[in-house]
Amino acid sequence: MADINRDIIIREALDSNAQDIVAIIREAMTIYASESGISGILPSLKETEEDISRYIREDKVLIAESGKMIAGTIRIREVSATEAEISRFAVLPAFHKSGMGSQLFIAAEEEIIKAGYESITLHTSLDNRKLLNFYISRGFVVESQSLSNGYRRGALRKRL
Repeated sequence: MADINRDIIIREALDSNAQDIVAIIREAMTIYASESGISGILPSLKETEEDISRYIREDKVLIAESGKMIAGTIRIREVSATEAEISRFAVLPAFHKSGMGSQLFIAAEEEIIKAGYESITLHTSLDNRKLLNFYISRGFVVESQSLSNGYRRGALRKRL
């Protein structure tokens, strides 16, 4: 692994970050699809800069920076008055195992708790054991599964 600056800063994304966020999501989700055995094109891979800009304005999008490089992102969206959803959790491969993903995820959970939500939901491939175990180790439980988006997909929830 390359020598990477481990000083990680988590902050809210700005509209000017949309291009970097698209690139991060595309790279990370391509790897996620491969590791999950997904042969179709994920909806996240079809999103544009305009889509990301809209998410930044309408939801809460956090980014993780190391030095001046944006290397991770996560989206928080209100599902109801009591529930928030986490999606588009992505970290560039060069930053895997650096703690960036964990810090980004914890920051998102803290934002959700601060906003007063009672639970967090997310969806992930049930065939990506590494990622599934990451969520389970943080208190999420698989509530249901489906074949939506063309792969075995679990709906996970964490009650706060």
